[in-house]
Amino acid sequence: MSWAAVKERLMLTALPILVVLLLFMTRTVTVPEADLATLVDGLRVIQGEAGRPISAFVALVIRLMHAGDPTGLVVESVMGDPRSHWRVATGSLYPLVGLALAWSGAAVFALTGRLAPALLAQCAPLLFPWVIGGASRLQPDPILMIAVCLLVVAAVRVMRAEALEDRHAGWLGLIIGMGVAGKGSFAALALVPVFLLDRRRALVILPLAAILATVILSAADPSLLALGGRIRPDAVAALLADNPLFAVILAASLMALMGYFRLRRRGLIAAQPLARLLTGMVAAQLALAVLVGGRRDEVDLLPAQILCGPSLAALWSLSALVFPPPDHRRFWRAALVAVGMLGLRTLWILHGE
Repeated sequence: MSWAAVKERLMLTALPILVVLLLFMTRTVTVPEADLATLVDGLRVIQGEAGRPISAFVALVIRLMHAGDPTGLVVESVMGDPRSHWRVATGSLYPLVGLALAWSGAAVFALTGRLAPALLAQCAPLLFPWVIGGASRLQPDPILMIAVCLLVVAAVRVMRAEALEDRHAGWLGLIIGMGVAGKGSFAALALVPVFLLDRRRALVILPLAAILATVILSAADPSLLALGGRIRPDAVAALLADNPLFAVILAASLMALMGYFRLRRRGLIAAQPLARLLTGMVAAQLALAVLVGGRRDEVDLLPAQILCGPSLAALWSLSALVFPPPDHRRFWRAALVAVGMLGLRTLWILHGE
């Protein structure tokens, strides 16, 4: 392996490692009692009850910590020292978040062959401080973050496949189902792969796999039906106003797609799979904003915010089709510097908290 290849691999792991370190740093100021309910849910899973993915993960960690112990003793140990079990559970979860983020960057690198879009695909946690804050909790949020990264990986595999197969739609559906089992509003992200699949796979295999995974992983939790409040355009507008960076990236994606489809109609550029992926991501982000608009809670936007990274990667690739190489390089170098500055801002905010 050449030194250039080694350097690229190191660069692809740098941001995920930084995110994991930030999660551990944020944990030092997190009150574990706030996650006590998740520990209790994990104990219920051990006792044979159904639970959501985060509860199942906690149950697995607790069971491994007390391998061979009877259930009663396990419950007594956890309730007697919840803090240490919380630390082990979160400490086991954070590296999985980093691995998922690294995998998504590697997938984009394999698709584009360039390091810049791969790094952009990983940068979302540094753009939005509350993403780190939400993912540091023993709540559904880190599972949702992992699910978004896996969804990007599966979507990239669809774009790289020589021929679509049913398993592609099946894997996408299972990942969406895992996210929905964590939080019902994740259903909006089912729009991400729709524009990558043919009609039969998008309308039959994808939803069937998603429903199957949701039912298995959530035990048909009725609270998942509470996707959001009433659809209120004013609330959606207020949510976007409260999240200006998210709104700017979303607007840039919409403008890029408008320009792309205009050039396509004129026959000036060839079809781009990344444009179809960006179309799905924009549709999912808008749908999620509508679903959670009534609550105006940044944490509810977490899946859409994580998609901002892959959206920037798609914008990098699409802009390369219309801008001269020198202008393209200058613009995206400046964009990467801006991302770095926003990352420093995130570090400052987290340090202040």
